[in-house]
Amino acid sequence: EARDHPLARLGDPRLVNSGDRNEFTMMSAIGTRAAVFTIILGAAPAVGVTVTKAVLLPRTTAATVSLETGSTLIASRARPLLAARKVETAEKAATPRLTKKQVALFAVSYFAYVAIYFVRKPVSVVRSTLEAELGVSLSSLGVIDTAMLAAYAAGQFLTGTVVKLLGRDKALLTAFGLCGLFCSLFGYTTSVPTMAALWGLCGFFAASVNPLLVLFVADLFPASVRATAVGLWQTSQQLGGVASNGVASAVLLNSGWQAVFTTSGMVVAAFVPLLAIALPWAPAAAPAPPPAAASKRDDDKKSTSLAPPASPLSLPGVRSVAISYTLVKMARYCLMFWLPYFFTRRV
Repeated sequence: EARDHPLARLGDPRLVNSGDRNEFTMMSAIGTRAAVFTIILGAAPAVGVTVTKAVLLPRTTAATVSLETGSTLIASRARPLLAARKVETAEKAATPRLTKKQVALFAVSYFAYVAIYFVRKPVSVVRSTLEAELGVSLSSLGVIDTAMLAAYAAGQFLTGTVVKLLGRDKALLTAFGLCGLFCSLFGYTTSVPTMAALWGLCGFFAASVNPLLVLFVADLFPASVRATAVGLWQTSQQLGGVASNGVASAVLLNSGWQAVFTTSGMVVAAFVPLLAIALPWAPAAAPAPPPAAASKRDDDKKSTSLAPPASPLSLPGVRSVAISYTLVKMARYCLMFWLPYFFTRRV
């Protein structure tokens, strides 16, 4: 019966008379040998196994099947598939599921930075109104902008010192509270020097908000998703520009230019209690790992390394990047601060 089985025909294109490697011996009764051959020959093409010789012996004797699995063939087909499956499994295991706490803290920080644009955009929206109602000249309006940007730059240089004195949480709460206060006070003055001073103070305290909130968001997520989370969070800048322009324009149309600043200040100050709740609720930043034991190679490398740079500007490429970014910022703030005035007067 077994000899008449189709799988026993040596004329089968899968069966050739060569090789005697990887012999598998199955002691079996003749009644089960056909099933054994069916399993072996049926599975061989799926795993890349080439059958080279099959011999069916008489009843109750050994059936010796010589399969040229070819270690190279198995390795080239099976191992990449197993490696890919392991990588896929590892990626799924390494990607943590977001918790409700992470989503809530991300949302608070996101809309907090949207709100900070309410102390940047109002002057650009009411510029033509200040010129028409208060007689403020274009040069004086430029001074107000310059005061804000100069103080903003100074605030960025001093962010590290402020955080050392107050800590991250207190620095953020102070920034939001004072920005809201000074923005609201702007609407109660008609003096250009006072306007410039108040707008400069807004810029100074708003300078630390972006770096501190970026660090806050980075601490919320593990390294595997941190870049994605921070990149998504940075879209708050675009939303903040759109929202602050829209609100300022609507308030100006209905309530006048003073209400623009009081409303904007209230929006920013409203995030002080929200941040006061959210910031302590956030997980603490992971401590830096302890330094590894220095090897002889590390010691040799340290002994031949150069001294640390005296100034960041001495690092390669810093000056060219700084100049390029300065040009980008010039174009950005020129359009952001003066485009509404140009549309009002010329378009």
